[in-house]
Amino acid sequence: MVRTSDIDQVSAQQGVPVRLVVGATLTSLTVIRSLVESVLLTEDFSITDVADVLLGVDEIATQIITRSHDTDVVECSLLAGPAGVAVQMRGVLRSGLTISTDGFGWHVVRSVADSVTIDMAGVAPDRQVLVRLAKVRSIETDSDAPSP
Repeated sequence: MVRTSDIDQVSAQQGVPVRLVVGATLTSLTVIRSLVESVLLTEDFSITDVADVLLGVDEIATQIITRSHDTDVVECSLLAGPAGVAVQMRGVLRSGLTISTDGFGWHVVRSVADSVTIDMAGVAPDRQVLVRLAKVRSIETDSDAPSP
């Protein structure tokens, strides 16, 4: 299991992340997905890694968006490099709401990521949330390569 401190160290070595800020609406999910997919494919991640990160980011973004006001924003920060990828999703949750870690969707997030953390800050009525997801780059074997 990768520790969050390991990801912090990798992030510090790899430079400036790609950041996207969009309105907290479900139609913004397409933009978030496109950014994540584009960055990971550009950085030559495997299709499996891209799919895993997309699943995790989609669940996290959906939870933040559905628990936010329509006037709020969601920020996606993505740092990809040779060691792996670190994603941070930030938003504001409406009063009394939290990220659900009990359902199937969160089980998927934990399954596809090497590390996931949730940090909450602030007091009622609305609270800031930061969800961090990290995935170490998979090492492809000959059996992963397409056949000629």
